[in-house]
Amino acid sequence: MTTYANLQIMKDGAIRIYQDADLKGDIWQCKVRVPGLKQPVIRSTKSTNFAEAVRYAEELYLDLLVKVRSGVSI
Repeated sequence: MTTYANLQIMKDGAIRIYQDADLKGDIWQCKVRVPGLKQPVIRSTKSTNFAEAVRYAEELYLDLLVKVRSGVSI
């Protein structure tokens, strides 16, 4: 189970950016929930910079949203 450190919630809970306290390093992770998907999508942002992590998570959210709305499988 993930132990969240520095959890930040954005877009009314659709995006969660956090550092996993169980992992070595300070890499930011993101969990993205998109309407129409059964499960959240969890990805590493591969960045220790918070601003870059936010940008990555927001782009992922928008990409997933467009795919779901256009009927593309994920």
